[in-house]
Amino acid sequence: MDSDGRMIGINTAIFSPSGGNVGIGFAVPVDTVKRVVGELLDKGYVAYAWMGVEMQTLIPRYAEALDLAVDRGVLVGRLVRNGPAHRAGIRGGADRVIVGNTRLVVGGDIIVEVDGQVIGSAEELQRVLRAKKPGDKMRLTVVRDNRHVTLTVTLGERPAE
Repeated sequence: MDSDGRMIGINTAIFSPSGGNVGIGFAVPVDTVKRVVGELLDKGYVAYAWMGVEMQTLIPRYAEALDLAVDRGVLVGRLVRNGPAHRAGIRGGADRVIVGNTRLVVGGDIIVEVDGQVIGSAEELQRVLRAKKPGDKMRLTVVRDNRHVTLTVTLGERPAE
């Protein structure tokens, strides 16, 4: 609860070095709870949006070493065959290179925007995906062969692993 008595999260764990009721609390944000409770009651599980891609963050140092047209974005690696991204026409990389101490998969599309929002990292793209549901559409702008291409992906449901 906040100082006005509004629920802001549900406690899930407390880290307490002394074993008492003093320590660091961990909670699920109330917005997350609101989003998943109905689905848990209806289906017994939560369905997460899924694109079916392996991705890596493109940073300026990698872009310079690889002589790419953009210096930030998300490198698309392997695609799941017949997954949402594959069906939308996104191209995955197949070539592996090493830049410094990092192994990168290159040769595929570079995602630079989602629904008009600039995407600079795989983490940013994951955040956008977490806010979506299976069946939602995302408009992606990718860099392919030094050109900007816009594609629409209809997200699927992340398979159980």
